Amino acid sequence: MKADGLLLPAELSRELVRVARAALPQEACGLLLGVDGRVRAIHPARNRAGAEGGRRFELHPVDLMRAEERARERGWSLLAVYHSHPEAPAVPSRSDLEGALPGCLQLILSLRGGRPTDLRLWRYAGGRAVRVELAECSGV
Repeated sequence: MKADGLLLPAELSRELVRVARAALPQEACGLLLGVDGRVRAIHPARNRAGAEGGRRFELHPVDLMRAEERARERGWSLLAVYHSHPEAPAVPSRSDLEGALPGCLQLILSLRGGRPTDLRLWRYAGGRAVRVELAECSGV
């Protein structure tokens, strides 16, 4: 795996799907926490965009702060932001690109009819997205 990619344990991948389904029809969002590129926990966040935001997301700042505290307590880091795309491909939208932090990793889960269809990892830099390697593994 590339140095800038992530390892996502299968059980956390399944948890991500459960969180995304629970948020339907809105986009789910949150943070991936871990160490050395290996995801150890999913930290769901409230989507501040809400129903009036349409198909976009905005992490609630209190949830971001709590994720940072949780990571720090365990000696982990914030590895990436995640969000879902209900009924859309797992590629960054215009609002994803406009709202992204430069250099930030972002995991996008596509759901069609409530079923996961694709999971892709992206790095945003210079106003564009570059796909980054995402590997699933067993065990947290």
